[in-house]
Amino acid sequence: MQSVVNNGAVSGRVELCERPSILIVDDEDSNLKYLSLLLSKDYDVVTTNDVYEAISIVENVNFYLIITDILMPGMSGHCLCMLIKGNPLTRDIPILFLTGIDSEVDELRALELGGSDFVNRPVHPSILKARVKNLVQAQHGQIILKKYAMYDELTSLPNRRYFVERAEQEWLSCQRDDLPLSVIVIDIDYFKKYNDHYGHAQGDFCLRKVAEILKSALKRPRDFIARTGGEEFVCILPEADFESAALVCERIRRSVESARIAHKKSDVSDIITVSLGFECAVSTSIYRDYGEVVKKADEFLYQSKLLGRNRICSIQSNTFV
Repeated sequence: MQSVVNNGAVSGRVELCERPSILIVDDEDSNLKYLSLLLSKDYDVVTTNDVYEAISIVENVNFYLIITDILMPGMSGHCLCMLIKGNPLTRDIPILFLTGIDSEVDELRALELGGSDFVNRPVHPSILKARVKNLVQAQHGQIILKKYAMYDELTSLPNRRYFVERAEQEWLSCQRDDLPLSVIVIDIDYFKKYNDHYGHAQGDFCLRKVAEILKSALKRPRDFIARTGGEEFVCILPEADFESAALVCERIRRSVESARIAHKKSDVSDIITVSLGFECAVSTSIYRDYGEVVKKADEFLYQSKLLGRNRICSIQSNTFV
């Protein structure tokens, strides 16, 4: 097995980058070396001669393109394509196939599986570079469009649409790996009274400030927060158990309090506070999908409000203040 990473390690998923990342999968080390040297001037190139390693790598880096050989031992490039396109985390990554076999059947099969382009060997360097450039630029444009479509303009946090997509991805990932998934629903206490007293311009400032605090309170790369309503936010904590989620909730609650944003019309404090509800789902839980987990967390948020706000609720016998 070989994994070569140029210009940076394989790590956290990102939205945009100055040097797009490309994954090259080929069972011949000489092919990997040649393609890496050819493309590494313009891209961060990750190579592997192990298809199963490729499947693991691709979930941890937001690749702009995957280049794969078709004929490989153990698993073909066609099978790799099927797995990539069948995974919500990776299905949008374009795939360029390389093969030494000049076969219309292979080319048609590659395109039917969702491949974006097909290049025969021996590779002509300038042609390959041009095709890679076109695919990367197209992917870059799609990422920008997605960014504008899926982010809240006021707070710059992901919006409800993005939340739905990400929540589904993380739910499937945690279920597959037999890991917990925690969801936190957060509401700013008496925000309507804040808007009525201070005005909508100050209300917008408050929302942006709270959004910054919430984002800063999440420490792990895969933790995710979105603004899903006027003063409501939702966090997804992949692989976080009940105790870990409770600690994150308390960090959020205290961080908002520590900001000391004045709120003279609040019935619970003279500063901005938040109420939280959370639920942790494990593989043996009764939940069929992430939506049911969100619904249960929202029920616990309602309990927090009934109990006086500026608090955290989860299992009803346990209330964290």
